[in-house]
Amino acid sequence: MSHTLALDSLLQNRYRIRRKLGQGGFGAVYLAADIRLNNHLVAAKENFDNSKEAQTQFQIEAHLLATLQHNGLPRVSDFFVEPSSGRQYLIMDYVEGDDLAVIVQRTGRLNETQALPWIDQVCDALAYLHTQQPPIIHRDIKPPNIRIRRDQRAILVDFGIAKIFDPKQGTAMGARAVSAGYSPLEQYGNATTDARSDVYALGATMYFLFTGHAPPEATELAAQDKTLTPPRQINPHLAPHVENAILKAMHLDARHRYNSADELRRALHAPKAIHQPAPFVPPPPIVQAQPIPQISGTIRCARCGQMNRKTARVCRQCGKPLRGVQKLDAVMPPHDTPASHAAPPKPFFSPEPAPTPKKSARGSKQAAPKKLAPQKPMHRMKRILRIVVFVFLGLIALVIAGFLWIVYL
Repeated sequence: MSHTLALDSLLQNRYRIRRKLGQGGFGAVYLAADIRLNNHLVAAKENFDNSKEAQTQFQIEAHLLATLQHNGLPRVSDFFVEPSSGRQYLIMDYVEGDDLAVIVQRTGRLNETQALPWIDQVCDALAYLHTQQPPIIHRDIKPPNIRIRRDQRAILVDFGIAKIFDPKQGTAMGARAVSAGYSPLEQYGNATTDARSDVYALGATMYFLFTGHAPPEATELAAQDKTLTPPRQINPHLAPHVENAILKAMHLDARHRYNSADELRRALHAPKAIHQPAPFVPPPPIVQAQPIPQISGTIRCARCGQMNRKTARVCRQCGKPLRGVQKLDAVMPPHDTPASHAAPPKPFFSPEPAPTPKKSARGSKQAAPKKLAPQKPMHRMKRILRIVVFVFLGLIALVIAGFLWIVYL
């Protein structure tokens, strides 16, 4: 039996089918025109399961989805069961734009600057669904079901297998649908799906966006038929904290995943979240520098005990030479600006030069420098010897010259 609606066919005498947007194992989505609203474009989601149990579940969920109002979700405007075929239909707003699968196919893997704002918006939509009473689990998050409008707003579409979460019951038979590579392990059997199931699917979607490779199915990973290559081995430019968030979201055991979409969103922005301004450190107190005290040297006379300047050679008291004296360092007071009423400090010693001791005449004669004796002339024998050597060498040269002249004649 074909599950494809014919083009230009009319549903409920209102929605005319224009073309098919996509089809899966349990349903299809069509672009339709609402002839009652001036051919306003809508998306008609068709569910192939026409069992009585599925129809009852569909009506409960359709009523709930119709109450949702979020800018990241399409508005559900109508729902019905076609009497002739028994198929169920949801009428939603048609979201113009490309889905993430088409964008990656056209441009290649995405970078964080481009994709993380869209993931933030999807997390916000999932947080809204998961906090409804009762919570709504999308259960079919994948790149084709995230459409990007022209205003760069990410819209989470296709609620065909969305289910109301009941922790006391397992997954309904009509909801046992999976998307290869994006559905968690618990969605393949009778295990209960919850918010962590959508977290897994969104983690697998990010894996595809940042690597350009579809992730393996959860059943293959559980059977160890395939391994999940870390995203950074494929895309080295991916931030480590983003890779860690993807791997934790895709953990096969739901207990080790993030408990909510908000936790996943915070993990994707962990470096910004944990960044704290540097603690305030008060500046050190300002301490005025004290002037360095001036050091002055003095010499004590070993005979009379009088203090003399360091450069003095004789004592100004007794006139004796300062030999074998002891040098003492006296610390002068700092050069602070004296008060107007204070007198300047007195120096340790008198600024007058020390008196020059008198010298006797005998001492003056002894101190007079001696005159240098005139330099003696060079010894005559040396001069004579030099003259003899020169004459002898001249005679030898003359003999050699005469001999050569005779030979050549």
